[in-house]
Amino acid sequence: MKVGDSEEALSIWEDVLGEEPIQAKNYLQKFLEKNSKFCFVAEEDKAVIGVVLASFNERVGYINRIAVKKTFQNQGVASKLMKTTIEAMKNNGAPSIFIHCKSELAQLYEKFGFKIDKGSVIMRLKLD
Repeated sequence: MKVGDSEEALSIWEDVLGEEPIQAKNYLQKFLEKNSKFCFVAEEDKAVIGVVLASFNERVGYINRIAVKKTFQNQGVASKLMKTTIEAMKNNGAPSIFIHCKSELAQLYEKFGFKIDKGSVIMRLKLD
């Protein structure tokens, strides 16, 4: 993923994930500075139709965001992005990858070998 793709990626996030554009833009810029080799886009006719942001901290990999334009969902775009990301993680020595997702999306990630980590709980404290 290159910085030039960021506006299209932000548009997808706003539409699919409901993220605030200003907040997401700041996040994306900082994220790409540190993790650009694990961030990928899917394109159709030179337009970005899907995006994945991932990171690797030399101990474990994380898939932080993945989104596909609604008109291209259920056409294998997310699967291609996942395969590319997993391969990049393998090639860079990641022993495992974590993803936090909505429960209704767990089946998608199970296709790639992800398993629900029994005994783990995701918790959040909202500070605003």
